[in-house]
Amino acid sequence: GMSVDFKKYQLKIGNEVIDRIGSECKEKYFKFVGHRLDEFLTWQYHINHVQGKLSSGNYAISQSKNFLPLQIRKTLYNSLCRPHMDFGIIARGGTNSTKLKKIAQLQKKCVRNVGGMGYRSHTDPLFSRLNIMKFEDLFTYNCCTFMHKILNKKAPPSFKNTFIPLTIPNRTNSFQTEKEKNKFLSQFPTYFLPKIWNSRPLDLKLTNSHNSFKTTLEENLISMYSTHIKCKSASCPDCR
Repeated sequence: GMSVDFKKYQLKIGNEVIDRIGSECKEKYFKFVGHRLDEFLTWQYHINHVQGKLSSGNYAISQSKNFLPLQIRKTLYNSLCRPHMDFGIIARGGTNSTKLKKIAQLQKKCVRNVGGMGYRSHTDPLFSRLNIMKFEDLFTYNCCTFMHKILNKKAPPSFKNTFIPLTIPNRTNSFQTEKEKNKFLSQFPTYFLPKIWNSRPLDLKLTNSHNSFKTTLEENLISMYSTHIKCKSASCPDCR
């Protein structure tokens, strides 16, 4: 963790000092609208929580894969797994990718069980056949759908003027991006949201209907998955 002299930097309400998170508690985080936040915003505690939910969802799908049909198993995935990955993904999705790697690996296990495949099966064809987005693409999808609302003034009023149009008139429907002052700040939404949005194709960014935008974006992301992979190595990362 970070080295901080908390005696030097105390928070007070009036004359009362606010204790550090978990200074005398078992857990070193607090819950805020469903998110588990620690004092350094590492997201590790919330990521651990999501991992636990995915493991539970994967167990349920695994136990049912021999007697429930494919469509029902996919419904279980969409009910027990995807909501936990989607929730708050914009806030935590820009954090260190190594911390999120376990979530992506657990999702692959879930998808293999949804598809009734073995633990060494390649997942790209499964994601494509089942029409399921990978975890990293769920992040892109949620970022872009949020920015589409910003562009069309359908986001909450608190986000008004947060992002500045790239030009006036804004013919490309793009936004100005911030310079990366340091690596830590690049993990925050105000930095990566316009960057991810600007990388989308122009015809997609010009789509007015929000539902049409979401459908087309999802189709575009899933279309990038390989429909057939011939394994060349027994130790390839997708077989884990």
